[in-house]
Amino acid sequence: MRPEGPGGTCWGFTPGPADLWSLLAAAGPALAGRREFIVKVNWFTPDPGNFTGPVALDRLLAALPGPAMVVEGHSCGRTDGSRWVGPGQATGEAREWLREQEREFLRGSGVRAVLDRYAATYLNVTEEVWAGRTVEEPVVARAVGDLLTYPELLGCVPRSLYARRGQALFINFARLKLPRPQAGASFSLGLKNLFGLIPEPARTTYHADLPGSVLAINRIYHALFDIVTVCEGLENVVVSRPGGTHRTAWGDYDLLATPPLAVAGTNPLEVDAIAAGIFGVDIRQRALFGEAARVFPSCSERILDQARSFGRENGLLMG
Repeated sequence: MRPEGPGGTCWGFTPGPADLWSLLAAAGPALAGRREFIVKVNWFTPDPGNFTGPVALDRLLAALPGPAMVVEGHSCGRTDGSRWVGPGQATGEAREWLREQEREFLRGSGVRAVLDRYAATYLNVTEEVWAGRTVEEPVVARAVGDLLTYPELLGCVPRSLYARRGQALFINFARLKLPRPQAGASFSLGLKNLFGLIPEPARTTYHADLPGSVLAINRIYHALFDIVTVCEGLENVVVSRPGGTHRTAWGDYDLLATPPLAVAGTNPLEVDAIAAGIFGVDIRQRALFGEAARVFPSCSERILDQARSFGRENGLLMG
């Protein structure tokens, strides 16, 4: 574990709970005194390795020195695939179906057992928006400033989360997913993980402009909360590649087994660049990176060289 760079970004192998907490505390030393935690997981789909699973969640909750509230929104991808509920269609019976699908996902994946083991609460942001339990839009707008794209998201912050600002440490707990070099404008690391806080279960409209929508939701939550972003490969790392073992509608991928690896810091742009850089993947030319660099400090070549050296020393660089 080594703290690197002005953002306090750290990376290393974390074989035990104490190691993981030490890395988090080094990444945000001014925040390490917090004893309440908000954990934004990644429960986009139930495909193998493609979500924050029970092993990684157990390791994080075991490391935290206080109670945690786990946070996610409904997703039309987190279902058995028997039907599609499009944008604006999550009403009535379709809404009940999504709720039942979530209950089955939590039970069948083993995640519910982990939540119960640590007495962690679970907050579904979509349900909070549906119930009208959100902060008034002008209150959020004063903290965020002008949000020229997707201003409707200003009215989607749950009151129960907002009440914890300043006292709880918000951990953006993202899966470490490595993109294909030639594919897409975005990448699924820490910045993208907050996309799940957009309450609409079918986010296809927002997906059409991933850089803009991802940056909008990041601006809101980073203005409201003290956030440490974590890209975790505590059990394995997702590597997108054509012809991979796991086939999905959005691309094929393999699972790369590694020692329990984590990258953490308060600057999500730097965390993402380092997490990819450890494996020799450069995401700096992606449109999302360029958009996010308008809001967050960028990552220096020196620090990326150190990340690549770490990857090389530990046999993680990909050809």
